[in-house]
Amino acid sequence: MTHYPRQLAVRVLTRVFNDRVFLEAALEGVSRDIRPWLQEVCSGTLRWYGRLELVLDSVSLKEKPTGWLRKILNAFPVDSD
Repeated sequence: MTHYPRQLAVRVLTRVFNDRVFLEAALEGVSRDIRPWLQEVCSGTLRWYGRLELVLDSVSLKEKPTGWLRKILNAFPVDSD
């Protein structure tokens, strides 16, 4: 695994979004010294996902964002209810 915490957070979130695994399963095998921080960062990202997507959509002028970020954001559509 990587030694860079932020890169590890991206990998965990990629597993959650792309492989559709629960966060707890994606965190398996992570060392105890970094797990609390990593769980907090990933949980916060998932908690704010809908708002982050809304902000990205609102600041894009003519077209919605594309590329890897849009693919990750489209993995879990947010209900408008």
